Amino acid sequence: MKLLGCFKIVPDLEQLAEEEWKPDEQGIIDTRFVRREWNCYDESLLELMLRARDQSARGETLEALTVSGTLQDGVIKTLYALGFDKVIRAGTYSGIVFSPYHTARLISSYCNAGQPDCLILGAQSSDEGSGMVPYLVAEMLGWPCVSGVMDFALEQDRGIVAEHMQFSKKMRRRMKAPCVLVVGNVPNTYLRIPTLKERLGASGRKVEEWGTDHVKEEKMEPQLVKLERKGQSRASIHLDVDDTEELVRRLYLEHIGGRMMDS
Repeated sequence: MKLLGCFKIVPDLEQLAEEEWKPDEQGIIDTRFVRREWNCYDESLLELMLRARDQSARGETLEALTVSGTLQDGVIKTLYALGFDKVIRAGTYSGIVFSPYHTARLISSYCNAGQPDCLILGAQSSDEGSGMVPYLVAEMLGWPCVSGVMDFALEQDRGIVAEHMQFSKKMRRRMKAPCVLVVGNVPNTYLRIPTLKERLGASGRKVEEWGTDHVKEEKMEPQLVKLERKGQSRASIHLDVDDTEELVRRLYLEHIGGRMMDS
């Protein structure tokens, strides 16, 4: 069975000082100098993929895909050292900011070519956080989708058992591949650290490129171009009354009482 997990390397926003939270003319905060880390949901799904492979022991194929313009060599080496068979980087559209539709289109295009049995995505990213990409991908592929996944296991005949949260209750759902799993907030799921021997064995392996030339050109969907903060002023009435009882009486009779009666 082939498992494809999507991940994103995001800036550690906790390193930004208060004075550095200043957006530019397009409403974007400069985070180029901030240390990068795994997106929290994506770190969980990568670890869950490794656990599912360890429990199955049937030689599953693990692939990791990211939609990113740059990818550090340490990230690539870590994934290969942990046993991922392939690391893929999908090219981004030049100049596009916050476009879940195009991200989903790249992922679904790779799925149509690579034919994974199960696609695993995080609920959202910490930098853009639209939460739309997993469901757009599922819609484009026409695959069933389970959200709030806490864990999953692989069964015979391409069967998958997913534990997920629904209505504040943990539930188990069995399904057949292909399907989409959306990993939510899973406590204590940190990506394991490869040994030095594993890292040395992964040296020299490169990321595979999947460019936008594989994606059918379509009309561009609306995208975020600029953010502007609007004024948040509220109308008010000043009651110039010194006596507290008179102030409460007027406040009730003239402003609050009528609305309470209407409700």
